[in-house]
Amino acid sequence: MISLQPVVTPLPEDVRRLRLALAGFRAAKIRHDQARDHRDLENSYTSAVEATMWVVAINDQLRKFYSHSYENARDNNTYGMVMRGVLWVRNRHAHQLPVTVDEDPTTFFGGTKGIISLSAGMRWRKVAELPPPDRRFLDPTGEANYQTHLEGRSTNDVLNSCDLWFSELESCPTCLL
Repeated sequence: MISLQPVVTPLPEDVRRLRLALAGFRAAKIRHDQARDHRDLENSYTSAVEATMWVVAINDQLRKFYSHSYENARDNNTYGMVMRGVLWVRNRHAHQLPVTVDEDPTTFFGGTKGIISLSAGMRWRKVAELPPPDRRFLDPTGEANYQTHLEGRSTNDVLNSCDLWFSELESCPTCLL
């Protein structure tokens, strides 16, 4: 069970804003799932970027209200630890607009075209496939978290991990979600 200790007293508006942000994340995730199912790279990308924006906004607010107890819980949770990689990719989106997702061409049977495809659909691109980072926004720790928790993985798996983290927080009696 996650236990968070507040360091700031939230206002009723804070609870409302967090819940609206969580609804925004989940709506973006649904749009991403639908676009991914149709192998629609454009809408998959835009909805994934939107979802990362919501994830980081929620994460930032929870850090403000719970500080170290939130960070410790997040960084020691299977789903929560993905958040730091999402922060890095969101920062890359905000400062450089790289295309961070790509269609996963994995096939199971039948060569490169495949008769049966077990593709993850869309995947987070490898750091080496992205343009060089802007020197003003270098973040080696964030990049390492991206490589560990996102790089090459299905975008769906990563966004599901974020959603599972938020679901665990929703069951925490001291959390605002």
